[in-house]
Amino acid sequence: MLDATFLLLAYFLVTAAIDRPEERLAAGLLGGGRIEAANLEPVRLEIDEADGVPRYRLGARVIFDRAELASRLALLDPATPLRIVVRPGPPVAAVTAAIQSARDAGLETVAYEPGG
Repeated sequence: MLDATFLLLAYFLVTAAIDRPEERLAAGLLGGGRIEAANLEPVRLEIDEADGVPRYRLGARVIFDRAELASRLALLDPATPLRIVVRPGPPVAAVTAAIQSARDAGLETVAYEPGG
């Protein structure tokens, strides 16, 4: 039993030392490379409903058409995280369409957040 405990302890110490993403971040900040602000903060996409029609808010822009939403999301850098905030009211199809549009645009990080 004691041997298994030491083996597990050694395993966790070795794996913790192998991957340290904080070091990669520090090297990027201290080096001469430029870090874009859009890559650090997620873009917020709010979905709600106005007069029975789903409405998408991407920043200050209000979008009612899924095709326009897809074209706007395609303009974003793929490394930019997208946070989808859903207010009460819109149908599930509008939310899934937004998530699929983000995936089709090649965005790497898409997070869903139910709004209140």
